[in-house]
Amino acid sequence: MDIQHCHNAMVISATGETRRGCGKSLCIPAVSSQVSAGRGSVPRSWVEREGKELGMGAVVQRMPDENGIRIILCHGEFDAHTSPLLDEELRGAALERVGRVIVDVSQISFADSTFLSVLITGHRALTLILAGPLPHRFARLLALTRLDTHLRITPTLAAAAEHP
Repeated sequence: MDIQHCHNAMVISATGETRRGCGKSLCIPAVSSQVSAGRGSVPRSWVEREGKELGMGAVVQRMPDENGIRIILCHGEFDAHTSPLLDEELRGAALERVGRVIVDVSQISFADSTFLSVLITGHRALTLILAGPLPHRFARLLALTRLDTHLRITPTLAAAAEHP
């Protein structure tokens, strides 16, 4: 499935291909409604990529950079099959020398050690900020691993944008 929103946000298709704007697949007009993607309802500009073996879905969307800040929105379940979506985005930001990267994790329903590894690698290479509110299970995972004391975490996306 390849769902796209008609604007210049970078999207990742089900095949892993990235492109800007509408492609030759199902194109949805720019409206602020929701569509079902995987196991929940997400903005129409998000694209779903299914984990092949476990059937877990994850959505990653990179917003256009503004003032040296890149925002990456995450939704769904992140494991060894789906965490590479975020890893690719963070590696790209490091290569492009983006000043600050904000990862919105407020819509994550599952995360495992692979996802945590991606965040640690991103934290080492970038000025990385996690934006909440953190889902309870994810907050607990960060606390148990003590990553909540090492990663920059803000309660909202707006607070992350203002974070130095």
